[in-house]
Amino acid sequence: DLLTFLPLSLYLIVSFFLATRSYLLKDMPFESEHEIGDITLKITQRPEETVDGSKLNGNSGTVWDASLVLAHYMSHASKGFVNKSALELGCGTGILGIHAAALGMKVVLSDYEEVLALTRENIEKNCDLITKSGGTASTTTLQWENTTKEVLQQSNLTNIDFIIGSDLVCAGLYQATPLVNLIHLLLQCSTSATCLLAHELRANDRFQEFIDAVRSLGMRISKVPNDELHPQFQCEDIAVLKIFVPAGN
Repeated sequence: DLLTFLPLSLYLIVSFFLATRSYLLKDMPFESEHEIGDITLKITQRPEETVDGSKLNGNSGTVWDASLVLAHYMSHASKGFVNKSALELGCGTGILGIHAAALGMKVVLSDYEEVLALTRENIEKNCDLITKSGGTASTTTLQWENTTKEVLQQSNLTNIDFIIGSDLVCAGLYQATPLVNLIHLLLQCSTSATCLLAHELRANDRFQEFIDAVRSLGMRISKVPNDELHPQFQCEDIAVLKIFVPAGN
């Protein structure tokens, strides 16, 4: 009857409106808050960021779980990072490097130039936290394929304590060989440096190829034990890895 029909019609109209609104807004920029230890970061995410009309891959403008696991690990073991320097590779939104700076580290966040506009926006959003901690955050363009020792020297990246990054290996998007070669070069230029990477294991991501390539260049790679990670921010599908060059190599 009519009384039954009207509520049903209204329900369908509202459902259609909400579904349409959700679809239209799903790729719109939004701000998220992330509590990591006693630090709360405000991060703008742009899941479908475009530059000059061409869409970037969906990774650059999104906060991924692997970056949060590594950030919580660094917060959990913060005494080992305060007053140290770091270079973040493939920084995207910048959440990992910005958090490191808010711990009191001197951080350079690197990515493609078109990505760094979002990174700088997020650094600015959190500049008070960074300044209060005594840390610093700056950005630089770094091409994995074309980086040489001379490029690192010109960018003052030859004497750093940590190389950090998350979800840097992804079949079809990021090739393992340029990344491994860059990590090896950075570790050779900064003999006391350690590389910390977080990676979420996915089907067919060819991560074993990355591990094999690391070992083929004489570097050591090991998984951070779960009992050293933050007890509430770890996942069996996300590994935190340490990479370093053994003494004498």
